[in-house]
Amino acid sequence: MSPIVTAILVASNLGLIFLLMTVPLGLRTVRLSRVIAADRQRLWQALWPLGSDAGWSGEILSAEAPDGEGVARIM
Repeated sequence: MSPIVTAILVASNLGLIFLLMTVPLGLRTVRLSRVIAADRQRLWQALWPLGSDAGWSGEILSAEAPDGEGVARIM
């Protein structure tokens, strides 16, 4: 096999491996909405990662209140 054909095959294999690694196979977005009967300040302390009641979950990366209307963005 000539060196050019070998280089093309190696490059195409590496490209295919790269594409297969970057394609998000099985990745899905799940969105949940809940209404919770709790005091707004206590709920915020539970959702904010540095809050006093935040020890219940390690899956929340960040939580911020973008407005003063009780809405929180949780990531």
